[in-house]
Amino acid sequence: MAVLTNTNNITTAKKAVTSTVSNPQTPKKTTAPTGLSAMQKAYVNLTPEEEAAITDAQIRYGNATTDKDRQKAHADAEQIRAKHDFSGGASGTDYVKIPSAMEKALGSTLSEGGYTSTLTPEIASLLKSINTSSFNYDPTKDEQFQKYKGQMIDAGQKAYTNSVAGASIPGVSTNSVAEQIAQGANTQYLNKIGDAESTYMDKAYQRFMDDRTNNYNQVNALLGIDNTGYSRYADNRNFNQDVKQQNWQNGFSQKQFDENVRQFDKNFSENQRQFNKSYAFDERKQSFAERQALVQNAMQQGQLSVQQGQLQLERDKYKSDNNPDSFDNQLKLKSAGMTATKNKNGGYTISTDPAATLGSKNSLAYKDYNTIGRGMLDKATYDTYTGSYKKLYSPDQVKQWALGLPLTDAEIARLLSDLGV
Repeated sequence: MAVLTNTNNITTAKKAVTSTVSNPQTPKKTTAPTGLSAMQKAYVNLTPEEEAAITDAQIRYGNATTDKDRQKAHADAEQIRAKHDFSGGASGTDYVKIPSAMEKALGSTLSEGGYTSTLTPEIASLLKSINTSSFNYDPTKDEQFQKYKGQMIDAGQKAYTNSVAGASIPGVSTNSVAEQIAQGANTQYLNKIGDAESTYMDKAYQRFMDDRTNNYNQVNALLGIDNTGYSRYADNRNFNQDVKQQNWQNGFSQKQFDENVRQFDKNFSENQRQFNKSYAFDERKQSFAERQALVQNAMQQGQLSVQQGQLQLERDKYKSDNNPDSFDNQLKLKSAGMTATKNKNGGYTISTDPAATLGSKNSLAYKDYNTIGRGMLDKATYDTYTGSYKKLYSPDQVKQWALGLPLTDAEIARLLSDLGV
């Protein structure tokens, strides 16, 4: 009979433990803390004056008796937080990143000047993830903490049951000493739950910061690649502008020359008209005057012939200087890696000459490829996470780039050899 009584006591103890664990005492509500939260201090560095102003606003919020006063206090605190690009959220203790003006303009900056970046969506997505993320810890959603909590509850229940069974007196249904010992054993395990919550919150915060740092590193890497693409675009744009400028200059020179010819022909016609007028008048003069006019006419004709000859020489020189078939121009074109061929319209088409451009190690194109390859090998970015420089392109990537160039196998081999790849 005594054994049965002891068993009933154990059953009653189990029910008490289950009730205690399932319905833990709710801590009394206290006044909300003032100042910066631990999470906010991890992100921002406010001045003492700014932190004191926020604390004052939080105190005014707690003492406010109307919604208008509470809204005013909250707005005052938010105004200070906004200077550091973050919000405290509805509670004032959160950290919600506000995108800066530079970050908002990032998409337009990457596409400025006609350059369209293929990495803009990916960069924008990473920045959005960084700027909108905030650390909020909910222990009820932390699987690791909940597992630990369950273990402590089970251990507390087991300790309570064992203590009651070990300290019970046969034949006595209620034992206050056994009850106190059992409750003490259970409380030790329940206290561990509260102590461990901050530890698991720290682990969750570290995971949050690791993800944030990784996103920043990805943004920096993508920006480095995008900057290289923009540099290539800018080089091509500048080259095209130089070509347009040279074409305009050539066209302007041609117009100037044509205008000079037109003015010369106009003056020549006027001189001829005046001469004919004078000559008709002179015919009515005495024979001496007529002979003198003839001499003068001959002299003028000679001068005109000399001027016409000079003009023809200038025309021939202009045509020679601008004739791609001339020896000097052919030599210049070859040196620049280009060639000129007549087209069906009677003009000339200037194009690159692969043989002249790529056949010589000292050619302009070969030097350009060599410079680009060395630039890729030297290109590096500073990794703020590891504190070291990281190469953007490996030798294998440079080799793949060289294999795609419009060169012969021998030229590619020579280029890779010069680059040391």
